[in-house]
Amino acid sequence: MLRLDLSRREEVMLTTAQVAKDLGKAKSTITRQVNRGDLYAIKGDGQLRLPAWQFVSGAAVPGLAQALAYVPETWGPRRLRLFMTTPEEALGDRSPVQWLLDNEPPQVVAQLMADESRE
Repeated sequence: MLRLDLSRREEVMLTTAQVAKDLGKAKSTITRQVNRGDLYAIKGDGQLRLPAWQFVSGAAVPGLAQALAYVPETWGPRRLRLFMTTPEEALGDRSPVQWLLDNEPPQVVAQLMADESRE
């Protein structure tokens, strides 16, 4: 099990150009992934900004697209970041990002989001 310190990635927001370069993809591919909901982004200064917590070792966190499909509409980027990077007892004291990196089922993360949105 790979353990990552996500604390330094928490506040970092990347442009589509930065993500494209880091992942070795075209900028338009990243934009399409955002539009499909495969990656999370917010619009700032007229361009998309993607939180760095969703990328590890030159790739998007596996299973992220499935989990992002269940982000409550009321959650903003800060709330999502805190949820995704904070260890959860229900995930064996792993953060949802770490859970996904360990190739665990993204449906469990989605269910936790749904449960938290009802609280």
